[in-house]
Amino acid sequence: MLLTRCSSVSRWLQRQEVACFVQGVCIFSRRMMYSVGNEEETNVDEKNTPPISLARSLACLPEEDSASEDKKRKKEPLTRIEIKRLLEKRIKKRVKNQFSDGKFHSLMDSVISQSDTLQDAYDIIRAGSNVDLVSSAEVPCFRSVAGELADDRFRVAANTISVPSKRRGTPPLVLPNLKLRTVQEALRVSLETVHWPTFSKLSHGGRGGGRGHTSALNFVSGEMGKSIDWWFTLPMDSPVDDNVISKLIAVLQEKIEDRRLSSFVLEMFQAGAVNLCFGRFPKGQGLPQEGVLSSVLMNIYLHELDQELEQIFMKKECQVSSPAARQVSIASCASPNSLLQSLPTDNMTAGRSRLREWIRGRGRRFNACRVMDEVLIAGTGPMETGFEVRDEVVGFLQSSLFINPRHEAKVVAVDRCPDGLQFLGMAVRVREEEQGRAVHKLRDKVRWFCSAKKDAWEALMVWMGKKWLARGLLKVKESEIPQLKRSSPTMDRISMFRKEGMETDHWFKVLLKVWMQDVGGGEERNEAAVLRRLVAEPAMPKDLLEAYREFMWRSDEYFQAEEKKTLELLSQAGGERKKRVVVEAPMRFIRRRLVCYRLMDSLGKPRCVRELVLQDDDLILQWFRGLVHRWRAWFAGAENLAEIESAIAGPVRRSCVRTLAAKHKIAEAEVERKLGDELATTFLSGEDEDDDATRGGEAILGGICLLSLAEKVSPPLPRCIIAGCPARSSEIYAVRQKESQSFPGWKTGFSPTVFSGLKGARIPLCKCHVSDLYAGRIGLSSVDFDFDFDQS
Repeated sequence: MLLTRCSSVSRWLQRQEVACFVQGVCIFSRRMMYSVGNEEETNVDEKNTPPISLARSLACLPEEDSASEDKKRKKEPLTRIEIKRLLEKRIKKRVKNQFSDGKFHSLMDSVISQSDTLQDAYDIIRAGSNVDLVSSAEVPCFRSVAGELADDRFRVAANTISVPSKRRGTPPLVLPNLKLRTVQEALRVSLETVHWPTFSKLSHGGRGGGRGHTSALNFVSGEMGKSIDWWFTLPMDSPVDDNVISKLIAVLQEKIEDRRLSSFVLEMFQAGAVNLCFGRFPKGQGLPQEGVLSSVLMNIYLHELDQELEQIFMKKECQVSSPAARQVSIASCASPNSLLQSLPTDNMTAGRSRLREWIRGRGRRFNACRVMDEVLIAGTGPMETGFEVRDEVVGFLQSSLFINPRHEAKVVAVDRCPDGLQFLGMAVRVREEEQGRAVHKLRDKVRWFCSAKKDAWEALMVWMGKKWLARGLLKVKESEIPQLKRSSPTMDRISMFRKEGMETDHWFKVLLKVWMQDVGGGEERNEAAVLRRLVAEPAMPKDLLEAYREFMWRSDEYFQAEEKKTLELLSQAGGERKKRVVVEAPMRFIRRRLVCYRLMDSLGKPRCVRELVLQDDDLILQWFRGLVHRWRAWFAGAENLAEIESAIAGPVRRSCVRTLAAKHKIAEAEVERKLGDELATTFLSGEDEDDDATRGGEAILGGICLLSLAEKVSPPLPRCIIAGCPARSSEIYAVRQKESQSFPGWKTGFSPTVFSGLKGARIPLCKCHVSDLYAGRIGLSSVDFDFDFDQS
């Protein structure tokens, strides 16, 4: 039956091919008859044109068949992300033409210093700033810049802008002007073309191919979360010094044979035009201090760290009680293939099969994820293995990459880390599957009851300890007043050691320090533990204290017994305790930002955003819409996404209504009636506007920026300072910031740390780009600060 059906299908295909061929011959014949019939009317030049071949006519057949469909279907215009990719492909093609003998040669002379490359780089900047490339703006001529680069007359320091800081001791921020920014963009595309194919799978962020913030979190919750016993993060904190710059240039020279390019990179570092820092670098926030080259240079520099991690993981995976693995020289193994080939010749087949079966059956025991300068390492096995991995990685950072950790990396067991780790501004935790949750339902209730009692007891002990401190301070102060006659012989003897002029509070602290040394309070973790264990609990009745301790001991015994019963129950059911890694948004910090940004007060009541009152209704709605859009884009894969929407969408919506009501001086119910449909679309239905960033798959920029309308100017109007924008603006806006945030920090969707010299800067912007800035399509990095701006 099957053979009959296959033969019938083949005969049908043959008939279709014959029909297609006949149709092509007919079309070709009609063309030939038309050309013969009109031969007398053609010119002499057309007579010399060679006839169209049959193969060419058949090749054009699909286009003729689909022509009617193309006419019916309107062709969609290219998005700005697609335009950027097309422009980058032009530059990448020129870079790839310079590859020979295993290296890229003369990129500065043959690619970057060409006017066509600089023009494409400038168009990439304009497309990233959401500027129409066919607009009638005055496009700068890059022939002079190309000539300066070719003749080695281009000076980086002369093409930079220095923004002074408002804080003492903080160096100024050096930003590139439009010429240097265009050259940096061309250099960025060239470096990505050279190094992108060799980047490790462990690295995310600052590179194309869909490997960004979202892919990193998906990797952590998916591939990395299959089996984890311990994990830790690498807290980097190191500025770029001469050692780092020399190492970076050496890494660039391994694949690029171009002395001029190396000297140009060194000149940019010396002029401060490259803002690079390990550990506290703002990633994806759209800030001016991020720079154009920082992300790609950081990935190139830390690529050796990715290779070292893979090497360490391979060694640790082989150091097990495997008879085949013991015979391998681990130090000489750089990959699984070399590991299998290094087995001894005797009984090689059996040894290789056992080792291959062991590695594949056990799976990856160690894993890592790096997003620029944030690294998360996890693995299975004993904690000693985690300590060894940490020591090797930290040693490699210090010795080979000249990067010092901010503090000691703490290897934490997953079972003893209920709060999880902070990675990429999110809380990464380990949760049990639904099967384990059902078994532990009663145990969790008992644990919650016991923890509540324990917290109440500790809070009571701390309160009594503070009362004891207050009583002691009162006694010391009363002893200093002779009229009260509250002094005692003990206080008189102690006062002999008091220095002249010492205040009472200082003297009391000295007494507490002496008391802490006598009772051994320095071993306690914090002040609360000292007051509880050394002050309040010894003063409690003995039977009450023993009853509390017996209660805690019984509860621990119950939990241990329940743990054993759970393991037995799961083993009888043929299953194991399955866990998974989840990524959650920091709800506590997001609610705090709502209060700090004055969208609501401490009681949860909405407030009016005064900085937006003078702006148009569309811009006000766009600011709130951009805030909600960022939350939904960032936390789309978060476990507590529903909690975020229920806790945030309501206060933001009410704050938007109150802001519009304050602007028009009408009741909030009137605003709800007029803008009900638009408010529901923005805050309730979850439908975000269809912009280029969403359709193109580009990550939404990190922090929302708040602008206040400073003044309106009369003609002649200043030009919008977005690079390449031809529009004129009659409105001057001031850059505002509600709160300073450090990096790395929790991602909350609010404005990140703007450089202190840019706070209050008055910049002319057209309404189109103000809307883009509020919506997150562009950031402050798209602003060309090469102008004289005032500061409030």
